[in-house]
Amino acid sequence: MVALDVAVVNIALPSIADAVSLTSSGLPWVVGAYTLSYGGLLLLGGRAADLFGRRRVFLGGIALFTFASLLCGIANSADVLIGARFTQGVGAALASPSALSLIAVLIPAPSRARAIGLYGAMSGLGLAAGELLGGVLTSSASWRWAFWVNVPVGVALLIAAPLVLGEYRGTRRNLPIPSALVGTAGMLCCVYATIRAGGHGWGNMTTVTTFVCAAVLLALFLCIDFRTKEPLLPQELFRDRERTGAYISTFLLYGGMYAVFFFVTVFDQNVLGYSPLRTGLAFLPVGITIMLATWLARRAVLRFGLRWLAVIGALLCCVCALLLTREGSDSRYINVQLPALLALGIGAGLATVANTLRGVHAIQPASAGVASGVLGTARQIGGTLGVAVLPSIAATVTTHVSAHEDTAQAATSGYTAGFAVAACMAIVAALSSWGIFAGRRRPASAV
Repeated sequence: MVALDVAVVNIALPSIADAVSLTSSGLPWVVGAYTLSYGGLLLLGGRAADLFGRRRVFLGGIALFTFASLLCGIANSADVLIGARFTQGVGAALASPSALSLIAVLIPAPSRARAIGLYGAMSGLGLAAGELLGGVLTSSASWRWAFWVNVPVGVALLIAAPLVLGEYRGTRRNLPIPSALVGTAGMLCCVYATIRAGGHGWGNMTTVTTFVCAAVLLALFLCIDFRTKEPLLPQELFRDRERTGAYISTFLLYGGMYAVFFFVTVFDQNVLGYSPLRTGLAFLPVGITIMLATWLARRAVLRFGLRWLAVIGALLCCVCALLLTREGSDSRYINVQLPALLALGIGAGLATVANTLRGVHAIQPASAGVASGVLGTARQIGGTLGVAVLPSIAATVTTHVSAHEDTAQAATSGYTAGFAVAACMAIVAALSSWGIFAGRRRPASAV
C-alpha cells in the first residue's frame, strides 16, 4: 500500500489537475509532497520504532496514512490535496520501517528469509500495481479512488494488527533530539532540492542553496550523532560490507527503476497514444514476474547465495533498460516493451529480495528499525533522484535534437538517453554488489 501510493497517481495527474485547479508548476507536488515527507522522515521513523515500540509506531503510521488517504480523496482544493499527500508520507515513513523490523525480530529464523523476501518484493510490486490500478481507476471510476482504495485496507490492518502482531521494544527510551532534528532537516532539504530541480533546473538558485543547506546539515548531523551515546544512526550498520552493499545497490536500482516507470508511462501516452487504462495494463507483466521472482529467489538463494542473486537481478534490470533504448514511435509493444518489462520484473524481484535480506541480516534487535529505515531511505532517495536527474537528461537531449527532428522523434531520443543512463546505473549496482559482497560472503543457510 505504501509503495503503491508512489505510482498510483502518475496516470491520474491530468484528471487531478482539472479537478482541483492545479497549475503546471504545482502539479508535480501531488507526487512530490508524498515523496518529500516519506523519504525525509524514514530514518527518524525507523529509530522511533526501535525506541517507542514497533507495533505502536506501525499502527500510528497506518492510522495517519489511512486518514490522509481519505482527505486526499475528498480534497477540493490544491492546498488540501498537497497537505494531505504530505501527511500520507509521514504515515508511510512511520509504518514502512516498523513493518520490516517487526518481521526481522518476530518471525522465527526458518521462515524469516521468506517473509523478508516477500516484504521486499512488495516494493517493486507496489510500483507496478500502482501504474495498473491508477489506469483502471482513472478510466472506469474517478481519480479520487486512487486514494480511497487505501481506506478499507488501512482499516483492516488497524483491526488485524493488534490481534496477530506481537510487540518488541528496545531498551533505549530517549530519542537523540539534536541529531534527530538536524538529520531530519537535512534529509528534507535533500529531497526537496531534488524534487525542485526536476521542475526548475539544477542551476536554479533556490535549488543550489537548498542542496548546500542539505550538505551542511547532514555533515553536522554525522558530527553530532557520532558523539552521541544513543545515536540516531548507529555506526554498526555500516561496518558490515554486505549490508553497505545492499544499501548502495538499492539506491542505484530504484533510481533507475523509478525513472524507467516514469519514461514508459509518458512514452506510451505521449508518443504511442495509449489511454490511461492501456498504459496501466502495459505494466501488468511486471507485477506477475515480480511475484514469480520472489518465489524463485527463496530457492535460488540456497543454491547460489545472495551475492549472485543481487548481481543477476541488477544485470536483468540493465537488460530491460537496454531493450527500451530500441523504442520508437512505430515500435510494437510485444517486440520491445514486453520483453523489457519481463526482464525488469524478474531482475527487480531478485535484486530487491537479495538486498532486503542483506540490509537487515545479523542486525541487533535494538537497531532493526533504523536498519529498515536506512534501507527504505536508500530506496526512496534513489527513486526521487532518478525521477529528477534522468528526465532532466532526457529533456536536454530532446531540446538539442528538436532542432533537426520532429517532435515525436526528438522526444524518443530523449527517452532513449534516459534509458541508457538507467542501464549504466544498473551496471554500477551489479559491480557494487559483486565487489562488496565478495569480501565477506556468508553461507546461505545463515540468512
